[in-house]
Amino acid sequence: MRCNKLKVVLVKKQCLCKQCYKDSLAPTTLRRYVEEFTTPYPYNKAMFDLFVTTIDWETVTEKTRRTVCIFGHFLQTQPVAEPLTWEVVEHIQPPLGPTNRYKPKCIRACLLLLTDTLAKKGELESWETYVAKRHALSPLSYAPEHIRALLHRYANWLRERQSAPGNIYGHLTALASFWQWCEPYGVVAPEQVQASLVNNYLLSLYWQWRCSMCQGTMPFEPNHRTAPGSCTCCHALGSLTQQRRYAQNTVRTQRGSLFVFFDWLKISRMVVANPVQRKTPAPEPTIQHYSPDVIKQLCLYIRTPDADPTEAFILYLIIFHALSVWELRHAVLPAILPLRDDIAVPSLAEAYYIIVPRPLPSRGDRSPGRPDIRLDFPSAAASWLKPLLLRFEHQRQLIAGASRSSYVLLTPAAVRHNTVVGQIFTWKVVKQASQRLLNGACNPNTLRKTAGIMFADRAGAGVLRWMGWEEHQAFAYAYATREMVHPRPIDAPEREVQQKSTEPILFPSLKESTASQT
Repeated sequence: MRCNKLKVVLVKKQCLCKQCYKDSLAPTTLRRYVEEFTTPYPYNKAMFDLFVTTIDWETVTEKTRRTVCIFGHFLQTQPVAEPLTWEVVEHIQPPLGPTNRYKPKCIRACLLLLTDTLAKKGELESWETYVAKRHALSPLSYAPEHIRALLHRYANWLRERQSAPGNIYGHLTALASFWQWCEPYGVVAPEQVQASLVNNYLLSLYWQWRCSMCQGTMPFEPNHRTAPGSCTCCHALGSLTQQRRYAQNTVRTQRGSLFVFFDWLKISRMVVANPVQRKTPAPEPTIQHYSPDVIKQLCLYIRTPDADPTEAFILYLIIFHALSVWELRHAVLPAILPLRDDIAVPSLAEAYYIIVPRPLPSRGDRSPGRPDIRLDFPSAAASWLKPLLLRFEHQRQLIAGASRSSYVLLTPAAVRHNTVVGQIFTWKVVKQASQRLLNGACNPNTLRKTAGIMFADRAGAGVLRWMGWEEHQAFAYAYATREMVHPRPIDAPEREVQQKSTEPILFPSLKESTASQT
């Protein structure tokens, strides 16, 4: 228990300073506190007993004893609803103010440890699942109040059909927008919706009025298709022109959400007929991609010794192995257990592979994923890839600290909740790296599609089935129209920088690249 620091000795017999003396007494004092702990709430006592099982008694210090006592006092004064859920935790946890933050931080950390224990026992859903469900229901907050209960029932029905949280979020977003649009027309119930109303709503998604003076927009009224006389923003006369609002695929998605919703109402006998009659044809399949120069510059950055390890490693996994955002977030380190305590666990550079788990199938997405969850790195790239892995692992350890999280990508929030990184994290990393190198922002989805085109041109579209693409998606790379896009310049409007081109992408074939090397 000695700290080996230059301090005033309090206990001369044991040569202990004041802090070390308290640490030496902490295990005994804490055991006595645990044995004598009482609370007027039976469920709180059960939660405290479960929390005690997580204590590592060999490493108990005065700080540990104080933390447990603070949490015990909290359970003695604050009743906890049974069963413990993430909603209950978010409701009872104390807020973090600008001052006096030590006790609230201890309580929040203990609650997180308790919920993590329940999740490992299967008695509570994981934090990632809870956040996904909460995000899926977030569109209900801006839906009209009179329709929220019905939309909540619809969301539960979608969940029973094993729809993914992202799919539920898309449905609720489309329905919240539709019922907001219906309010000015006095339509507040599903039985009042007619086919003509749905058709007018779809037309309002296709078009909008844009002012040529201030570039402001005004909604398109299907019943009054002539341009308004003046702009509501700048009051300019005769400056409004009709402009495309959403793409065909977006309107098609909105129409599909409305069709499924009213079909559910018809099955539940809340409406007589489905008013969504108009069909929206699917556009021709196109695959957006970046130019070979963009990929070349990113690859040169990956091999640079002074490149940011996280940026370079993420770009490597996307370009060379076509990992999706979901796969990047859920990739884990090799689970290697040593046979003896004196055998060191190999590092990522020594193991030279990662584990990419398969996503659970959901309704509409039953892709089996990659046939092998083990992703081995190529031996030909070891000369520059192993140094990158060493730098990445060192940077990752600074974030992980004492955490035993096995996920490859980490952030402080992910370490705190012992979960995967957020979806925005990967997008931000790719955006920051591309802006610095190309003066324009790339996104991981388009980078992955570009990698898919490169692999399909060299080895055939069938190889993409081994890299996580569904069968119909993989073979679309053999016939679909290709559309070249450019990285978006900083602070530039999206419509001004697309510069789309339908010319075929000119990646060198395998024979050409071999001939150039010889």
